[in-house]
Amino acid sequence: MAKATSGAAGLRLLLLLPLLGEAPLGLYFSRDAYWEKLYVDQPAGTPLLYVHALRDAPEEVPSFRLGPHLYGAYRTRLHENNWIRIQEDTGLLYLNQSLDRGSWEKLSIHNGGFPLLTVYLQVFLLPMSLREGECQWPGCARVYFSFINASFPACSSLKARELCFPETGLSFRIRENRPPGTFHQFRLLPVQFLCPNISVTYRLLEGEALPFRCAPDSLEVSTRRALDREQREKYELVARCTVRAGAREEAVMVPFPVTVYDEDDSPPTCPGGVDTASAEVEFKRKEGTVVATLRVFDADVVPASGELVRRYTSTLLPGDAWAQQTFRVEHWPNETLAQANGSFVRATVHDYRLVLNRSLPISESRALQLAVLVNDSDFQGPGPGVLLLHFNVSVLPVSLRLPGAYAFSVSRRARRFAQIGRVCVENCLADLAGDAVPGRDEARPPGLGCQKHPGCR
Repeated sequence: MAKATSGAAGLRLLLLLPLLGEAPLGLYFSRDAYWEKLYVDQPAGTPLLYVHALRDAPEEVPSFRLGPHLYGAYRTRLHENNWIRIQEDTGLLYLNQSLDRGSWEKLSIHNGGFPLLTVYLQVFLLPMSLREGECQWPGCARVYFSFINASFPACSSLKARELCFPETGLSFRIRENRPPGTFHQFRLLPVQFLCPNISVTYRLLEGEALPFRCAPDSLEVSTRRALDREQREKYELVARCTVRAGAREEAVMVPFPVTVYDEDDSPPTCPGGVDTASAEVEFKRKEGTVVATLRVFDADVVPASGELVRRYTSTLLPGDAWAQQTFRVEHWPNETLAQANGSFVRATVHDYRLVLNRSLPISESRALQLAVLVNDSDFQGPGPGVLLLHFNVSVLPVSLRLPGAYAFSVSRRARRFAQIGRVCVENCLADLAGDAVPGRDEARPPGLGCQKHPGCR
């Protein structure tokens, strides 16, 4: 019996790799984009909106910086930002000086003369890079302003939707297993500043029954505790706003979705504890034949294709040289849905296929055990992020019995591979594939195998 060893020294080294820590990801924005309107001659000091940062570790304190320029369509740099400032400790953006018509016209000309001018600023979280060409979530967010060539409308003319919510929808991203924190504040600050006689109140429907809270005084929305994506990945909440102006009362409701972002906090496991597969290689012995398959489950989601090769590795442990040449392991990951708390969350199944790396002659016979080490290199514990899979393989010989001698006549004009007769094999099976007869490859036509022919009895 030829037997592959488990490579104990190499296994001990690989077991240590997932336990090595890595640097925390740092503070991050709960949204990648914010939206607000700006009007001509809006007074200096007008509060515009809050941006919020969530912590990656309890001791972190956010500090915000604005990029120095205003940008227009196609990321065109329009002008140095002279109008908008930010409170670096709170994330409050406000008007530093009024945008008059002359300034609006200058910006509009730089943007192609469009009457509705949309510009954006970049907001950075320190100590992230302040280079404007590197603004990417989670350490940077964009704040879009619709510059409108008109004065702020009369408060009585505003519809309830305009008094309650921005034009664009609300959606948020929160990392799992992170400290709770504030990620949004209801109310449109310019409306509150310029229309103080209109009462606007908010409620987060179903939020109290879930890990979210809306403070009745500050209207800040925060998480009550750390979230677990493997328990729930999406929260489809609803925000309700009630507007009261004199005898008038009107309610508006909008979706308030929260998506929980994954981290590698789940180790790979074998469903049902099955980490061993047995297989026989007999009639199907051609290169590329799948000998056996073992499945690994991971409650985390499939990483990006480039990350997958780095993060999830499978190694056929060294041992018998013949086994190393004859077999290879193929990794086939797929996204699946796992049920948790009455809902479904995304997860990953990894199929590990033991495949023939070369065709085997029918005379080959041996039994062996192969070990495959699966390593989730990003898993940080507790516990190891590795699994050892076992394949017990028996390679069985195939004997072909011929009933007797044959004699064939060959024409002098017969060319190479011309059929000159048939040899009937008594125990021929249709699924035999591979190198049926050991010998010189050039003496065999391609695809030679064993097929039951109707002419054979």
